Amino acid sequence: MKAADENATLYQKEYSAEFASNFDEIVGWRDREEHERARLVSLLRSYGARRILDAACGTGFHLSLLSQADFDLVGTDGSEAMVAKAKMNLSERGMSVPLHVCDWQELTQCNLGLFDAVLCLGDSFAHLLNVEQQLVALQQFFELLIPGGVLVLDHRNYDRIVAMGSYVEQPTGYCCCGDTPPRELTVEADGLVTCRYRGGKGTEFVFRTFPVSKIGLANSLKKVGFGDVQILNGSPGGASPHSSEIDFVLEVATKAVSSTR
Repeated sequence: MKAADENATLYQKEYSAEFASNFDEIVGWRDREEHERARLVSLLRSYGARRILDAACGTGFHLSLLSQADFDLVGTDGSEAMVAKAKMNLSERGMSVPLHVCDWQELTQCNLGLFDAVLCLGDSFAHLLNVEQQLVALQQFFELLIPGGVLVLDHRNYDRIVAMGSYVEQPTGYCCCGDTPPRELTVEADGLVTCRYRGGKGTEFVFRTFPVSKIGLANSLKKVGFGDVQILNGSPGGASPHSSEIDFVLEVATKAVSSTR
């Protein structure tokens, strides 16, 4: 198998059963839910979204959060270990949500139907390690949306990380609230970023991500057919999304009502 092909599914190895068993602690469900629930629910309702696909459902955090707001939910993830943990988590909370193991580049083959909104959160999109893979996934998201539907996608402020070469990220109330600092992000010689997380017992997990830029992603969204693209501050606080100080960026893109694609 070619290295490029291996990179396309590298996340499946990184998101192992061991990581899935530590992921909830790293996420810090309670603290993250406190900061994310109102904003995400408000955003989705502002677009009239009812049926929602969480295309990077992980262990079920956002599905659990949104189930409390009476949305019609479906979850997918490319990692079998994460979906298995999500099933366990949601079952323990008395929640029934359809869950599927499905890679983003093959979503339209999974017979999921159409959605008012597609979510791809938690810096998950950065696990696609080149622009070509990203464009394929964005096209899949586009095809699964009804006309007028919305894609909500976040990523780290990689523009800052690339400019600095490395960055130590502290929990801020968004994304990973429970891991043990520091969270180290380093730009490597090949242009990819190495991310190191630590669980509560000191176990280290290492991931490779693509440094998604704000403008680069916005251009890719428009290239596959999305219309209006908003770049927002994903982290708590009122700083401009173009500020170098924010940790996370939220990009919200709509599929034109007149779109026939």
